[in-house]
Amino acid sequence: LTKALSLEPKLEENERAEEAEPKTLKLEHSTYRQVTVDGKATLKNHRKEKVTAEITLRVSGVIEKVELGEGQKETRSVSIPYGVNPVSSKTVETEIEPGATVEINYTYTSYIRY
Repeated sequence: LTKALSLEPKLEENERAEEAEPKTLKLEHSTYRQVTVDGKATLKNHRKEKVTAEITLRVSGVIEKVELGEGQKETRSVSIPYGVNPVSSKTVETEIEPGATVEINYTYTSYIRY
């Protein structure tokens, strides 16, 4: 998240508990297991007027789901192959009322060495 002086961003991510038999990937001499991460991006408007903001979520992995709220729309989605995990991003445009906070929940999967 890039900070704007009058907008307050926060980002939380939590890895889900490992499945009994996680998906694995063998590549050369390394083994990777797939993890699922749930995230939440919030943005609070400290201005006295309504603003339109673009929020870009960028991860090493595949963005599986983005939950959009009222007045939010996805404007871009990109996935670029890079090693074991692609670099994925989704951009969401949202309007934020004065003093209000918006929230975007998302889920992505990623392979990590294990």
